[in-house]
Amino acid sequence: MKTTLKRNSRSKLASLGHRSREMARHPLLALVHVANARPQSRSLHGRFGMAAVGGAFLIAPMWLMVLHRTLYTGLVSTTVFVIFFGIVMAFFIEKGLDVMTTTAAYAAVLVVFVGLNTSAA
Repeated sequence: MKTTLKRNSRSKLASLGHRSREMARHPLLALVHVANARPQSRSLHGRFGMAAVGGAFLIAPMWLMVLHRTLYTGLVSTTVFVIFFGIVMAFFIEKGLDVMTTTAAYAAVLVVFVGLNTSAA
């Protein structure tokens, strides 16, 4: 049993492509590293995706309100983007209170931008 574990852990270590001395001395560390490698890369991709979506939700209405400086454009774009943001958050967040909180925070950011944008015009 022990020889099988050592043989399997060494083959997993060899598949890493990067052999550190600590992992070579402790084959179980290599197994833990291999087991944790996939979820970290998936979570990294997920975080990059959420950053891109969050950036788009902030930058798109900002560009729209800067290019068309009217109160009507600011209010309509804020309404549409807040509703769409709330729907997207409902897909990703389980608790209703958290969906409402994130949507309210997003709406507050856009309302401040509408107020700053229309007062300058």
